[in-house]
Amino acid sequence: MSSCGACSFQARPSRPRALVVSSNAQPRFWRISPERFEVEVYDITANAEDDKDFGFIGLGWIDGENILQAASSATHTAWRIDLRAGAAVKLAATAARDKRCAGTPEAGMRFAPR
Repeated sequence: MSSCGACSFQARPSRPRALVVSSNAQPRFWRISPERFEVEVYDITANAEDDKDFGFIGLGWIDGENILQAASSATHTAWRIDLRAGAAVKLAATAARDKRCAGTPEAGMRFAPR
């Protein structure tokens, strides 16, 4: 995984030995299969901030291997991302966050639906 200070791209292990990678420039994820090295691409539609170009950083699993929490690479706002549905929902942060690593477990963010 990239270091939090760099925040260039993020990668998070998924199902056994699979890897999910995010772009910090566009709302897109890639899941790399460990068995065949096949790549699944997930283009995500955000429910807000559609006037901005951004991707996601600070990935964390919420539910199983299809729901992530992350932060916008542009504004550091919190998001809930459903890979299967191809949708991202902006969340309200209910605690102070560390701007260097917004949205990461290290920053201590808690999320609530907007």
